[in-house]
Amino acid sequence: TTKYLYYSDQEQVIEERWNGTANSNTQYQYVWSSSYVNAMILRDTYSGGTIQGNSRIYTTYDANYDVTALVGYNSTTQTWGVTERFVYSPYGTVTILDANWNTTTDGYGWQYMYQGGRQDPLTQLYHFDHRDYSPSLGTWTSQDPLQYINGVNTYQFVMSNPVGNVDPIGEAHAGSGGGDRHDRQWDNKKRPPSWQQRGNRNRDAQKKKQDRKNKGRTPHYLCPEPPPVDIVEGGEAGAEAAEVVVD
Repeated sequence: TTKYLYYSDQEQVIEERWNGTANSNTQYQYVWSSSYVNAMILRDTYSGGTIQGNSRIYTTYDANYDVTALVGYNSTTQTWGVTERFVYSPYGTVTILDANWNTTTDGYGWQYMYQGGRQDPLTQLYHFDHRDYSPSLGTWTSQDPLQYINGVNTYQFVMSNPVGNVDPIGEAHAGSGGGDRHDRQWDNKKRPPSWQQRGNRNRDAQKKKQDRKNKGRTPHYLCPEPPPVDIVEGGEAGAEAAEVVVD
């Protein structure tokens, strides 16, 4: 099957067309939340270009935007409810369960799981904008496009803290201990408010600490040059020397 993916300006897949690009080839359409770039709300299924009745699937997710359950329509009971569940290891290895928490296999061709990333069914890698992530290795499969911004290990995933950090774009992590370091990477992305506020608090605290450290000190590049001193050979200086303290 050849899949054609159509993206939003936030690099979110909003439509899939299979084996062609005509309207009749539309297979899925996705709706995403405005609160966070990898927070999916629902998926609709199409056939022959027509949306299928009662085929809509809603998602639930946890604080790290791991998709935890699919909610669909049961035509037998004519009710909506959980149809499939997902549980993860800290680094993203997924176990699929049915509504009653029994181990099963995926029955919906679902690809969005760990931290909202899209998983390739063949390689099991998750795609996050700029890079692919391997849950079995717990690392990125390529180097950080920003090189050493997170340290010397350019393959390291979210500073080896996947419970407290997320990285929706494959370039910069956000969360405990790092949310304020990469604000420029989030200009067009939505970050959880709690982490954004934490980053602002950290930044303000660091600024106040630096201000206290610099209080009463004159930066070396602002220090005036000492006035000229006329030295009379065999005698005293013809002018007083100015004391300049460079801290």
